Amino acid sequence: MSAVLRGCYDDQMDDVTVIDCRYPYEFAGGHIRGAVNLYTHEMVRDFLMRHVTSTSGRHVLIFHCEFSSERGPKM
Repeated sequence: MSAVLRGCYDDQMDDVTVIDCRYPYEFAGGHIRGAVNLYTHEMVRDFLMRHVTSTSGRHVLIFHCEFSSERGPKM
């Protein structure tokens, strides 16, 4: 993930979005620069309908949570 955020794969993808699945108070305590805070399935669905389906090319989504073992994978 750090390589993706540093731009090491920019030639292979057009856009990257980090979706932080933690609760707002956790997100407010610190988050990955540029991440969006989406913590319900409905918020993710709405985001995808508005942003991702309207773009062309390869758009990589990274679902992140505190340990990336529970909330992120479930989203």
